Amino acid sequence: MPPKNRSEAPSAPVQDEPRAASKKQRRGTIIAALRQCMLSKGYAETSLTDLASSVQMSVSHLLYYYPTKEAVLLDLARGTHERILVGFGAHRDEPPEERIHLLVGNMFVAVSREEIGLLREIIAQSTHSRPLHANLEEFSNKVIAYLEDLFEKTPRQPGMSAHDAAELAAALWMGLLINSGFRNPPDNREARRLFRRSLLSLANLDAGGASTAHTSNRSSRPRRKRVSGQS
Repeated sequence: MPPKNRSEAPSAPVQDEPRAASKKQRRGTIIAALRQCMLSKGYAETSLTDLASSVQMSVSHLLYYYPTKEAVLLDLARGTHERILVGFGAHRDEPPEERIHLLVGNMFVAVSREEIGLLREIIAQSTHSRPLHANLEEFSNKVIAYLEDLFEKTPRQPGMSAHDAAELAAALWMGLLINSGFRNPPDNREARRLFRRSLLSLANLDAGGASTAHTSNRSSRPRRKRVSGQS
């Protein structure tokens, strides 16, 4: 009988990769189901039984993929925030005013009214959830970092740092976004107009990209009185 080749390593199970893909797909189905449940009756009113039933699983089977309902919400929050952030870094090489116009479109048009409702619930739940709070903090920091980079390249209002302008812009965006979700019928045109105007003002740019302070100082300069007899 020939001796065994001890250098041969056992082959890896070929089913591991498909199994991992299947698990990821199932988790995605559960996240989508929670999203629909939250839109129809809210997070607080959605039980694990409701969630399991909506994906045709038993509760014990669902717990194999997620240990708690909050864990599903955390993945939903991550996915929502990542989708909103996708367009942020795409236009860093554009002139500041062009970046502002593109940003206004991305930050309002890319967020649907349904997602505004989800954001409100995520923010509410983060009050008592450290993981959700940490995820929101990370999202906020990325938004502010992008805005700070933008304002670093503008003249800004006198005495206004790029970081302060970014903090103000981020707070204004979230407030306008949340408020636009209460309009009936849904309409964010006014929010977009106010946000664009506020960004240009914080950047100290007029509609043509020039410093508004320079334009304002030039236009407000007192005219020299004409002396009698001079033409």
